Amino acid sequence: MAAGRRIALVGVLAERYATTELQVLPPQQAALDALHAAGNYDAAIVLAYLPEDELRQFVDVLPEADAVVGGPTGQPISPRRTGPTLLASATNRGKFLVRLDAPGSGAADHWTGRIVELNEQFADDPQQVANIGRFRQQLAEADFTPPQTSFAEPWPLPSPAGLAVAGTAACGKCHEEDDRLWRRSKHAAAWKSLTDTGAHVDPDCQRCHATGYGLQGGFASARHSGALVNVGCESCHGPSQRHAAQPAVPTAYFAQAKDHCTVCHDRENSPNFAYDSYWKKISHGKSSLPTKRAAP
Repeated sequence: MAAGRRIALVGVLAERYATTELQVLPPQQAALDALHAAGNYDAAIVLAYLPEDELRQFVDVLPEADAVVGGPTGQPISPRRTGPTLLASATNRGKFLVRLDAPGSGAADHWTGRIVELNEQFADDPQQVANIGRFRQQLAEADFTPPQTSFAEPWPLPSPAGLAVAGTAACGKCHEEDDRLWRRSKHAAAWKSLTDTGAHVDPDCQRCHATGYGLQGGFASARHSGALVNVGCESCHGPSQRHAAQPAVPTAYFAQAKDHCTVCHDRENSPNFAYDSYWKKISHGKSSLPTKRAAP
């Protein structure tokens, strides 16, 4: 019950998440079966863990729902009507929620809503804090590697020769001034921002706070990759083992390095991200050529 209304609350999951232990029905069928089993209700709200393209298709074929709240979309979807149904998404990182407002007394009224940021105005719920603590303890014990998660980027197999992570220390041997600038940046302390909160055991956080997550020679796990924590050179420039061995060979992402900023600094993690202003914080590259060394 909510606001005097009987609410049928249904959850569905994308079929791609099925496993040998978990059977997943087609979302439309699962939702209709659950609503039929619910009996009498005044409104139907469906929580749909579907990628954005599947989420939009799902809403189109389920007019029986008054509202569909989805994820894991890349960014929040502000509540909007799709036919008779209200569609919204708060994404899957727990930084936003969707507030739904029931319709008024008018027969033509519909459900409305808005995205709400879970900022400092909201006090932490002790039970949820305890849940997160237990979750992180489980993550610490499991020490998942990238292949055991869904976060590792697909990479050609077998990888081309030399297309592996060399490590930031290898970059600093030639790019001494750039290395000095990096060590003064927040990128060089990115891992500490996780350990300060205990989030360093979470693979979803590791992929943006470590170097080469899931790549050959890159970050493998919290226990076994101490030298690859923090946002190092190869987080933007790509696996550079071949470049380190042969400086004349460009880094893997030589021309696309700046395009990798928004992989982590997306609208959810960095809502105020602007490339020009952020670049000033990490500006480097003026002395990017390898240091010339005297002939032996």
